[in-house]
Amino acid sequence: MNWVDWRESYEVQRATVQDFHARCANSLGASCGFRPPDDQGLRVERNLFSTLFVLATKTLGLPERAVRFYAMVNQCMRALVTGCDNLLDDEFKEVIPFDLPGDGTKFRSVLTIMTADRVLFELALDAFEERLVSADHAKKLARKVLDVLMPSGIEEHEEEAGKAIRIYTPAEVSADIHYRKTGLLFEAPLTLIQEMGGVDPGRCKRVNDALCRVGLACQALDDIKDTARDLERAQCNMVISYALHGDVAEERDAAAAFLEGREGAGPSADCAASELTTARSRTFAHALRLFGQAERLLCANVPGLEPIHATALTHVIMGALGFGLETTQRRAEEQGILV
Repeated sequence: MNWVDWRESYEVQRATVQDFHARCANSLGASCGFRPPDDQGLRVERNLFSTLFVLATKTLGLPERAVRFYAMVNQCMRALVTGCDNLLDDEFKEVIPFDLPGDGTKFRSVLTIMTADRVLFELALDAFEERLVSADHAKKLARKVLDVLMPSGIEEHEEEAGKAIRIYTPAEVSADIHYRKTGLLFEAPLTLIQEMGGVDPGRCKRVNDALCRVGLACQALDDIKDTARDLERAQCNMVISYALHGDVAEERDAAAAFLEGREGAGPSADCAASELTTARSRTFAHALRLFGQAERLLCANVPGLEPIHATALTHVIMGALGFGLETTQRRAEEQGILV
């Protein structure tokens, strides 16, 4: 937060969240209750990636008005993706504070998607009326939002349909599964801007290379946390992949045995996952390498970004994902990696 550009980007994101909530309330009108947003939703920890996307957008040389416009578009995409993830993963993360009776979550997720899509439409209409975009660009916006989000949705569909039961190599997991599932989502904000035109495609690509690596690293860390769940569901996971394609026979046998007999009365998924210690360490090392690559790319392409800022960002992201500094340093030392 001592870096001025980050602090300014966070203030843009903070204002974006407040404006987004106000737009949601205005769109819903009297049809649904709406709680005032609390401070938790405005904290920097809850807006790390969105702030990073604002910072990245600033590097494209767009006027402040356009930066704020695309920050709002990204907030709409964030709500769309979260609503879909809630339904696909049978969980609930709130991005719009609806005031509905009871504690049901399914309709809240559906309403999140419906409301975000409506706000996106109204945002495009406002941008046209304010002459920020042409009529053709306003129509193009909604199509391009769907285009940039669709590949990630297709990957989720493949998992649900059972296609992911094939065990990919770790390299395939990163380049295919993780890229479509998360890497593309981290590229989406700048990809959308590039598709809308008026910016340097080369600069977009260079910054997106860094953002993609942040997303891939985060997904690798998620795989560490979700190993038991993914074993149970026979879904693609980098830890499982390292175990099945690794040279530690005990881990290879443990993962294979569970996957072959997971419908029976064998060991629990938690038990099987706990045996994959080397595979977890290799996945963690993979995530650290990606973070390191992202830091170097960001420093090379974001004016004013110093290595100390990039490293601090990595540690805050890892902390937000449940990997504190002490854990990070210990595991890095085990892998011989300097943090």
